[in-house]
Amino acid sequence: MIKRYVNLPEQPAGDDDSCGPLIASSDSLGAECVAVTEWWVEAGSDNTDLKYLSAAERVRLQNTYVTNEKDEFKNHVILPHVGGDRYTVKCSKKGDRSSPMEVEEIETWRKFFYTVHLMNQDCEDLFNAVQQRFEDAFGGSDKAFIELEKLEGVRTTKDEPRTLSESGKEELPHLWPNPRPPEQHKPFHLHVFVVNDICELLEKVFVGKQLSGTSFSFTTKLPLSDFTSNSWLVSSQLFIEPDFDHPWDIAPFVTQTGSNDFQVDFSGDAALTAAAQDQQLTVKTTVRVMKGFCGYSLNNVVVVRINEPDRTPEQVKSTVLQTFTHEIGHACQQVVRSEDLFDPDTGDAAPPPEQNDKWDDSVAGSQGGHCTTNARPKPPVACPLNEYVHDSGTLCTMFYRDDPDVDSDGKFCDSCLPRLKRVNLDAAHMTEQGWDAY
Repeated sequence: MIKRYVNLPEQPAGDDDSCGPLIASSDSLGAECVAVTEWWVEAGSDNTDLKYLSAAERVRLQNTYVTNEKDEFKNHVILPHVGGDRYTVKCSKKGDRSSPMEVEEIETWRKFFYTVHLMNQDCEDLFNAVQQRFEDAFGGSDKAFIELEKLEGVRTTKDEPRTLSESGKEELPHLWPNPRPPEQHKPFHLHVFVVNDICELLEKVFVGKQLSGTSFSFTTKLPLSDFTSNSWLVSSQLFIEPDFDHPWDIAPFVTQTGSNDFQVDFSGDAALTAAAQDQQLTVKTTVRVMKGFCGYSLNNVVVVRINEPDRTPEQVKSTVLQTFTHEIGHACQQVVRSEDLFDPDTGDAAPPPEQNDKWDDSVAGSQGGHCTTNARPKPPVACPLNEYVHDSGTLCTMFYRDDPDVDSDGKFCDSCLPRLKRVNLDAAHMTEQGWDAY
């Protein structure tokens, strides 16, 4: 049996999904002289249901009849884009299938290459600990028939306590090798960054009101940004009511007093102190805070952190593994909301599409695009988020957030796995996903 990667391009038959040349010799057909052979393909019993494949996407031979060429018969088979299908290609003398020759047995796979970028030895140790489970989630037992081949592991050019997530195209280059080597295998090359921690910067507004006085204290839920000196402070204004049209700029009088605390104190400014005496005051201060999270994907880049507070080493490994498979799952166009259907006999379109009943249909909280296997809607509260929570059993790796009940090996559930096998991962679709960006 040969393993055919149906997403990687090959040109012999003028079709990216061709497999060949397949060669049958005349002496193998039980006769000294055979002028023309007849070819056909037998599909495996567990192959993808034809209702998911259009006529153009189904297996076919380049030629049904092949003429003898120096005692050999050469043909190509055009394969579907799905993974996990098996096909047996046979041929015989034209018009006589009584003694066929089995030319080749084929199993369809898809393949991606990846480079892992490691911030330090701790990052490398953690990745090494989960690498096999990471690759098995796609190509191991209960597989999606996606092989992941590691090309190399490289050190990032910077080791930093936190890596910014937003504006990825602007923020990530400081971690790439310099100079960067020529890109290989586009658009099938994934770059995995394993970093210490990840956060995004959010702007939050804090308002304080009081009668007279020169000092205001505030506490934030998330820590103030520490990326550069004073980068956490955006602006601060003092309003002496009722004159809201002419605020005083009091940014010079704002100081950080703790990781989550800051203070406004303009007692050292005589003019401000005098103006504020016995007046109703409003202070409005905008600050940047840091929100940490497990990881994210941007085109063909996945970034994952190893810093998971208050978790055991095994829990950290599972969280990192789940983040890997979850983000790559998104890159592979999961979770699908619906799939087009086709007539099993003709391959013609047969609407309506088949709906995925495990699609996360919430409009807030989990926000769609994820899997609800073994989850249930969270009961609404005063401000409902319409998010899903664990119900019973194991959650899919495509559940919308990190959760202790997500599959510990980062695997896809029985609803997502067959859809992942059926999804088209060819060059056009991966380019559409942005896998030609890096």
